[in-house]
Amino acid sequence: MVVPFLTALFYLLLASGGTTSLRPGDALAASLASGAIAATVTVSTLVVTDRFEGTRAFLLLSPRANTSLWLGRLSVPVLIGVVTGIASSYAILLLSRASIAPAVWLQIPLFVATAVVASAGLGVFIGGLGLGMRDPLVASNVAGYALPLVCGVIAPVTLFPAPLEALAGVLPLTHVTTAARSFIESGSLAAAGSEMLTAIVVGAAWGLVGVVTWKWHERRIVREGASEQVL
Repeated sequence: MVVPFLTALFYLLLASGGTTSLRPGDALAASLASGAIAATVTVSTLVVTDRFEGTRAFLLLSPRANTSLWLGRLSVPVLIGVVTGIASSYAILLLSRASIAPAVWLQIPLFVATAVVASAGLGVFIGGLGLGMRDPLVASNVAGYALPLVCGVIAPVTLFPAPLEALAGVLPLTHVTTAARSFIESGSLAAAGSEMLTAIVVGAAWGLVGVVTWKWHERRIVREGASEQVL
């Protein structure tokens, strides 16, 4: 719990510009992002680390479908991201001394869960992409540093130049951070509903493309006999 909290606090301090003015919208965006980005990086890393653990060959050559196995494995970082994200959100909002209605506090877990689950889809894509790289961890490492900068965690995407704002819109976390700020400002879930739904759709699309990329690289590895080699 300590690392996600400190990560969220770091994002929030960057968003505040080093001042003592901690805005509640920025606090929620930063705290849910800590769980979501952790889930993205962990899921993408999980997809590629079987090479180093010596188990990929068994997974690739197994006569049975391993869908249930992977769903179980990938659900662990997602669940951890949700739990730590919720805990960080409450802690950071309390730290910001935000005046928030009780009904708003009860709906915060919904934002965190949406952010983490949608971001896991992006993690599947990044992991699938990493299977085709010489260093399979490069993509996940870059994502861990880039996502806070381009997804509205440090600053709302509305402050970005128009082309960068449009580019940020293809990432699910962008829509959840936008929704979080709207929700805190209005106190109404209806104001954030469309962005939440968009985040889920975008995350599912990334997940689908990620599975296709993942399976394509797995078939290539089996065909070339390179399952235990550096690609």
